[in-house]
Amino acid sequence: MSDELLVSNFFIDPLVIDKYWSHRMSSDDYIDLLATFSDHRLLHDDPRTALFAAQREIIDREYGSYLERLYRSILCMAQRNERQSETPSTAQ
Repeated sequence: MSDELLVSNFFIDPLVIDKYWSHRMSSDDYIDLLATFSDHRLLHDDPRTALFAAQREIIDREYGSYLERLYRSILCMAQRNERQSETPSTAQ
């Protein structure tokens, strides 16, 4: 990722932090999270209710009522290359 920032010549001194983390949540918390996803929200009430009930039942039965959700966060920071951002009229 930092190589891509440098190749553009628009940025200097890139810093990329790549972090994996997890969050443990109950079946109820997981269903609440799913309810915020647009593809789940678009379902009609009956199919959505049935889907959530089935998911909750599997989580409770197979995983002891808790799931560990894995995440990856990538932070990319760089300083703007002032020389690259100069326009021909302002460059000296």
